[in-house]
Amino acid sequence: MDLFNKKWLTLYEAAQYLNRCTRQVLRYVENGNLKGHQPVQYGKWTFDRNDLDAWIMFNNSYSKLTRPQKKQLQDLK
Repeated sequence: MDLFNKKWLTLYEAAQYLNRCTRQVLRYVENGNLKGHQPVQYGKWTFDRNDLDAWIMFNNSYSKLTRPQKKQLQDLK
């Protein structure tokens, strides 16, 4: 499946989407720069594509964006 059509991405897919290695993506999560979800301890990481897009454009998670920034993201899709 195409990465651009999925809402939730795995760690590997998120790394491909951001053009980074998986370890770098985990560093972003550990530093609080990127929002990731790990449902259970030592479980698989998942990432909302909206958060990845927001991080690329505004260096912030989607939930912390202003309404104009969210609209700008939606207009790109």
